Formats: sequence, structure tokens, C-alpha cells
Amino acid sequence: MSADNRNLITAIALSMLILLMYQLYFAPQEPAPTEGGQEQGFQGQTVEGLTPLNTDQILANTAVPLAVTAPRVNILGDKVKGSISLAGGRIDDLQLIEFGETSLNDENRVALLRRSGQEDSYFTEIGFIDQNGQNLVPRDAKWSADGDTLT
Repeated sequence: MSADNRNLITAIALSMLILLMYQLYFAPQEPAPTEGGQEQGFQGQTVEGLTPLNTDQILANTAVPLAVTAPRVNILGDKVKGSISLAGGRIDDLQLIEFGETSLNDENRVALLRRSGQEDSYFTEIGFIDQNGQNLVPRDAKWSADGDTLT
């Protein structure tokens, strides 16, 4: 065995020994489980009496009547265009300007969001939900705008 190979094997062995010693003495340890299965909160405070949100209840509270005729604010950016419904603050109309399915006509642009009532509609909503899943702001709240185009 040549001296270069012996030095390489020695360096690898020493590196592995250093990594092993670091893991044994300096690596962070897993936290010990708490008694009674209580979860630890911010800065070690115990979190008691909190229940997770009931997603079924939240989904049931998100039903919004179709706001097809509600006033809208247009969105016009460098890459996207669309509109926001002022009924509930629903963003349900957003298209990519530079990308079309077959052409760059309005009806062929790639739609990120589609209005309610259209085929395959999908949208985003602004909402404030408390820990019980109840809406703090009504879903059909009428929002107002200072202008008619968001740029």
C-alpha cells in the first residue's frame, strides 16, 4: 500500500471519528415527551383546553351566494389581468396575459381563477375565522374601492 492511500484511509477514519464524537456530545437532543400528553406552547408554556379547528364546520360556513352581478374592481398587471368581486372580497377572475391555451385571445388565456357560475370555477376569499370556525366578517360583506382598476 502506498503512502498516499494510507494517508487517505487515515484521514477518512479520523473524519468519521470526529463526526461520531460530535454526534454523541454536541448534537441537539430530542425533547423529552411531556407528562399527560400536553403540548408545549410558546416558550415552554403548556397549551391546555385548545381544540383544533373543525374543518367540516369551516367548509359549511364558506358557502357564499353567487356574486355574479356584484360590482367589481379590475386587476391589470404586467403578467396578469382579471377582477375582484366587491361582494365578500372574492378574487375569482385572474388570467395570465402572456400565456394562452391555443392563442392569446381573452377566451383562450390561461385562467388561474374563474368566476362563480362558469365551468370549473375556482376562487380565493378573504375571511377572518375565530377558533370555533365562525366567520368574524360576513362572507357577503360589501367592500368598497377608491378606484375601478388595481394595477
